[in-house]
Amino acid sequence: MFITASMLSAGPAASDDFWYGPVGVVSASGATVSADSALRLSVVFACVRVLSESVAKIPLRMMRGVNEVVTDHPLARLVSRRPNRWQTAFEFREMLQAHLCLRSNAYAQIVYARNGDVAELVPLHPDRVKVEQVGDFAMRYIVTDWQSRQRALTQDEVLHIRQLPLDGFCGLSTVATQREPIGSALSAQEYAGRFFRNGARHGGMWIEMPGKFEDGAAREKFRAAWSASLSGSNAYSTPIMDRGMKLHELGMTNQDAQFIESRKYSDSDLCRMFLVPPHMVGILDRATNNNIEQQSAEFYQGTLMGLFRRWEEAFEVQLLTDDEAAELRFEFDVRQLLRANSDARSKYWHNAIVDGWLTRNEVRLEEGYEALPGLDEPLHPLNMGPNRDREPADDDRASDEGRAQAILRAAADRVVVRECNALQRLLDRRAGLDAAADFYGAHAGWMAQVMAIAPELAERVCEHRFDALRAAGGTQSLIDDWRELGGAELLRIMQ
Repeated sequence: MFITASMLSAGPAASDDFWYGPVGVVSASGATVSADSALRLSVVFACVRVLSESVAKIPLRMMRGVNEVVTDHPLARLVSRRPNRWQTAFEFREMLQAHLCLRSNAYAQIVYARNGDVAELVPLHPDRVKVEQVGDFAMRYIVTDWQSRQRALTQDEVLHIRQLPLDGFCGLSTVATQREPIGSALSAQEYAGRFFRNGARHGGMWIEMPGKFEDGAAREKFRAAWSASLSGSNAYSTPIMDRGMKLHELGMTNQDAQFIESRKYSDSDLCRMFLVPPHMVGILDRATNNNIEQQSAEFYQGTLMGLFRRWEEAFEVQLLTDDEAAELRFEFDVRQLLRANSDARSKYWHNAIVDGWLTRNEVRLEEGYEALPGLDEPLHPLNMGPNRDREPADDDRASDEGRAQAILRAAADRVVVRECNALQRLLDRRAGLDAAADFYGAHAGWMAQVMAIAPELAERVCEHRFDALRAAGGTQSLIDDWRELGGAELLRIMQ
């Protein structure tokens, strides 16, 4: 057999993803399952899109200290605005998260400039990347490009985000491990297509004929005429029987097989596989206002927070040097999630203003409004007390002093909670005492505002706390003790 040029041109080009994509595995239902074939299911496509867009639409920022947004670092521009020459940050994260959903691995080549800074993050298709273990604790990546050329990249040249890496090197493929539910759904979808293509008639039927056909040609002629009379535009016409023929239809129907119910179960099963609430992909059979709100909160806590942490830590470990990681971090601005819920956002800002940990102008700036004169000072509960024009009696003075002391104690408790939470994050990241010193440098000004004390006093208290932390070596037990003592210990130091 000779292979002609026309035969070659009919097949995929040498650079086509066909030659590099996974061959797919055959499920028990007979359907061939791969990452690309799974996307033919509307539920899988919707789940992948929900997760990819959820990760892509939340800004990812480089941070320093408690809440300082870093903009002068080369990586800050790549991560937040333009990772390479042709993609936006949204498209880059959307693409890698889609790879992560279907293949449990997402890759991007780290392109360095001559001075050693990261110049670009170039996405790599997971099907064109092969991970090889080199030695005991290192990896290399064999990448096949669009011209079928292979090159080896070192571990420092690839950003690799993994999902459920049981061997520590590669993520466990979602599609491969869940091929049975995906294969069942593909088979059901294919069956539904054939069913409606045949005019919504069940294929199990047979014709009873008293006599016999003259020969095989007559039999095939009748079969072709019968098929033509019940397909296409004639799908719903009434068949005409002759020669004493009788039509018998098998008893198995779609209702008997509960076909619709099985497809609904399959859709819910696929949502469970991606940890996506059914209502987010349009499955509203059992949805109510109450359970949708609860499921949305669970989606944020149980699904998105895990994805956010996976991205943040991968960027920190693989893009930052050891010195940079001691003071810098990557963080998704999850406050953006509040913008879709005006009621929750208004309550959040109201509590922030009334409790005094944000000023009214800070809230205005967050909401996109210009600052106004006289709104830069935090509110204090004492400003909302009773009428102060009259001369207070002795009992009133005692009552006011008690309220003022309680308010001061509450403010001190808030300061300690913020302090312990920040130290706990630094301890978890093993950031060291230098990072703690930076925190206390910014913490003193915030403490002075919240507790309405002199900045010099706040600085002395922060120095005292840092000296104690340094003497104890930044241990967990000291943070736990401070958390238990609360604001009372802080007020004692101020006396």
